[in-house]
Amino acid sequence: MNHILIWSLAIASLTFLKGSDFVGYGSFMLNSNSARAIALSQSNTAWVSNLESIYSNSAGLASIDGFEVIAGFSLNNTNFTKDLNYNSGSIGYGRRIIRIPEIFMAFGLGYQGFTVGDIDEYDNFENYQGSFDFSEGAYSFAIAAKIYSLSLGIKWTYYLQDFGNYGYSHNNGEDLKSNYYRPTELGLQYRITKMLMIGLIYNKSTRIGQNDITPARLKLGFAVKNNKFIYGLDYERLSTNNGGIMSGVEYTRNIYRIPISFRLGGRVNVKDDSNDWDIKHNMYLTMGVGVLINDTKILKKSFQINIAMNQSAYPNLLSPLFRMIFVSVELF
Repeated sequence: MNHILIWSLAIASLTFLKGSDFVGYGSFMLNSNSARAIALSQSNTAWVSNLESIYSNSAGLASIDGFEVIAGFSLNNTNFTKDLNYNSGSIGYGRRIIRIPEIFMAFGLGYQGFTVGDIDEYDNFENYQGSFDFSEGAYSFAIAAKIYSLSLGIKWTYYLQDFGNYGYSHNNGEDLKSNYYRPTELGLQYRITKMLMIGLIYNKSTRIGQNDITPARLKLGFAVKNNKFIYGLDYERLSTNNGGIMSGVEYTRNIYRIPISFRLGGRVNVKDDSNDWDIKHNMYLTMGVGVLINDTKILKKSFQINIAMNQSAYPNLLSPLFRMIFVSVELF
């Protein structure tokens, strides 16, 4: 019965998805460090409970027990540029610090990088001036604590931007590089019952890049989870008065004694006003698979290999999420 309920919720929400998203400088920071989260359209605000939390909901870090490591990279296919890449790496540690009341604490460090290479450059008269590279990076630090069924998290991010050679021909010989601190992200998770969970994250609006400002973001999540199924439903609201819904379902079964997870997700972004941060009527379908290898003799750890595909149904070349294949390896 639980299986039927979860699959019904998944199909219904994927059918009626509506929402919003934004692009622009710094938008890559909304991507996850895990192919698992990307395959589920990042509908994991309520249930994420490992190092994925640093980019999904910092409160989930409090469920880490021991050391965890995640590394990931993208394989992109686009005609916009010859070289477009997104990569990430994270490390975290958590443990129980008090037995009664039972309190857990954890921290996580992460890096995200987004690069676009070989961008053709033209002057005002459409004369070819050469090519340049553009790159963005973000270093994040998060801490979290859990007491009984309530988890709280907080995150800080340091952002870097580099236009490479572009600045020398368009900015009086000055290289366009900039560094910005992103305001704190606050996260919360609460387990209502053994299977039902809710979550919340909030990001404050901040200046990022030379002339751009990220919108404030509030994201609410609901999840149903057991040993084999996970269903997540998230609602996202931006200060640009746009909203969004994302949903995903994961099913895990043993095949030749190896746990393999199958994932499906989706979201639709709707533009309500004219703004460079928005994508108009843009729908994403996501899917992926993960293979878990338990307690390897060499590393004395378990690890999972995940792969995800994020395909836009209405291609927009300005979006770093457009047509992305992402691979990640997680050690825990």
